[in-house]
Amino acid sequence: MAKAKERPLGLLIIVVLGTIGAVLGILASLAMLFMGSLVMGGMMSGLIGGSILAVSALLLVINIVKLYGLYLAWRLERKGWKIVLVLAAIGLLVALGNASILMIAINAIIIWYLYTNQDLFK
Repeated sequence: MAKAKERPLGLLIIVVLGTIGAVLGILASLAMLFMGSLVMGGMMSGLIGGSILAVSALLLVINIVKLYGLYLAWRLERKGWKIVLVLAAIGLLVALGNASILMIAINAIIIWYLYTNQDLFK
């Protein structure tokens, strides 16, 4: 009988914190969708309301994909590894553009950790 692969502590931390962030991101996106629809129905309809709706819809999709990728990564599936790695790379690029030292460090650590442990994912 083959021994099941054990999930390392680093992956547990990435998945738990990433899931918390994705769920909070989904809730924030839904709130933004609600606010955008209020603006669209009010006096400031048009560009502002449409922009809020577009950005919130994009963030909602990104957070849903992130949640899906984290689930697959937890199951040690290669597709989850790719999704989380790509989203961390995008996060790193955004953090570089914003000069956010903390987010640069977090995303760089996630990328390094996943890349060095890629043999865990089937």
